[in-house]
Amino acid sequence: ARHGAFRRHFRRGADGGDAARQRLGGARRGVRRFRAAGRQQSQLKDKGGRAVAPDRKDAGGSGIEPHMRGHAFFPRGAEKERKRNPMKIYTSENCGELIKRSGFEDERIASAVHTIVEDVKKNGDRALFACEEKFDKTILTAETVRVGEKEFEEAYRAIDPALLESIRRAKERILNYHMRGATEGDVRTDEKGRTTGYLLRPVERAGIYVPGGTAPLFSSVCMGILPAKAAGVEHIYMATPAKEGKIHPATLVAAKECGAEAVFKMGGAQAIAAFAYGTESVPKTDVIAGPGNIYVTLAKKEVYGAVGIDMLAGPSEILIIADGAADGEYGAA
Repeated sequence: ARHGAFRRHFRRGADGGDAARQRLGGARRGVRRFRAAGRQQSQLKDKGGRAVAPDRKDAGGSGIEPHMRGHAFFPRGAEKERKRNPMKIYTSENCGELIKRSGFEDERIASAVHTIVEDVKKNGDRALFACEEKFDKTILTAETVRVGEKEFEEAYRAIDPALLESIRRAKERILNYHMRGATEGDVRTDEKGRTTGYLLRPVERAGIYVPGGTAPLFSSVCMGILPAKAAGVEHIYMATPAKEGKIHPATLVAAKECGAEAVFKMGGAQAIAAFAYGTESVPKTDVIAGPGNIYVTLAKKEVYGAVGIDMLAGPSEILIIADGAADGEYGAA
């Protein structure tokens, strides 16, 4: 979420339609170029009428290089590898469940989320602590739900110095990036005395949710807290689940470095409800932002209206296409 998610828009200006149409036109021209390359190749046939891959002699003035024979996007010097391992095209007929997309709504999960949200809304800390004990095996009280200074000190001692330096460098770059777009708005009066424009004002409190699954997502800490900081939000709180009472040191260090006012040991739908309605120990926020699983997403949908949210994000989908010439470490990263 960019810093705009943490500001209230009071009036909108121009829609920037011309720029959008220019970008669309550029994209269309790019598609036509690639389609033209495909047509040039498909026109080459042997004596039997079968399509053949072009070579330098056959290509003539078509502009198709030898390393692109048979496929307009195949890397240079990898033609032999392609022939040994031809690309397999996956369709609904030959890969079954692989490309089946699950529905966003799940009645069973939605019902469970609704129950959790209503329980926290009604019973506050008691419901929140019960959920944390049930789902994260963490026993909390009003004194321990908030991460203490001693826990931050232990996290700094545990973290690798090189990782700490990387977090600090990332913090500086991300904050500088979002500060470039920080503005209070734009109000102008034309020669006839007509005034148009918009104002952007930061909300007072933001709740940043950071998942705490199998890996420490300290990048989510930076990308959640720093846009809010650039927007001028006065109070920035963070929630992340504590598995058996523990939060990964890198997550805590990143929160401290980025300037979170408080970090709460809570996750899932109960954390979203606590930020949306407030409890005896957790302050109510104006906006909730940050990624999460389907329970978190459906909880944000449940509380929308009582509090602002960034978006309803779906599962991340990443496809990496590489051959033997690619750097394996880059691909894995």
